[in-house]
Amino acid sequence: MIDIEKTRIRVQEILQKKLSPLLTYHSYQHTCGVVKSCIEIAEHEHIFHPSDLILLESAAWFHDIGFINIYQEHEQHSVELAKELLPQLGACDNEIDLICEMIMATRLPQSPQNLLSSILCDADLDYLGSPDFPQISKGLKEEWISLGIIKSEEEFYKRQLSFLHKHNYFTRFSRKNRGPVKRQHLRNLLLAERQKIIA
Repeated sequence: MIDIEKTRIRVQEILQKKLSPLLTYHSYQHTCGVVKSCIEIAEHEHIFHPSDLILLESAAWFHDIGFINIYQEHEQHSVELAKELLPQLGACDNEIDLICEMIMATRLPQSPQNLLSSILCDADLDYLGSPDFPQISKGLKEEWISLGIIKSEEEFYKRQLSFLHKHNYFTRFSRKNRGPVKRQHLRNLLLAERQKIIA
């Protein structure tokens, strides 16, 4: 059985020490937010068994740890680090496999095959349907500009519009409680785009 307290301490220590300050979206705070959202969504999705909750929280802590090494394909690096560290934290082979499956499900386009993976995917993109979307989105824009992924604000907003159009939440809770707010953010971006064209 995974020692979840040791897992929290170990991953937090790694993220705080090794994540680049250029990661203004994929930060330590982002991972903490995903963990919190996982717990909230799991409760509403009636996930109460301790072993399921430990697996889910462990996957949430590890899902972006690969960013300490690489940006593109970070999910695969997260899986590699999880396989390296989880045995030291009490995980058995089956638990490691399930956690790695959840992590890989968050790779875009997301592809969850079960409820726990769906919860992690929705928690990872919870901000799309959050009132904090504008501020969090700004952090992603700054990150991409700093790393040379995009060259302008205009390019960022085009990508955001496209992503919001294509994205769908998987869990009932997120569809009901984040979906309407996400659609409002999309409408706001479309309105801003139209106003820019008219101007």
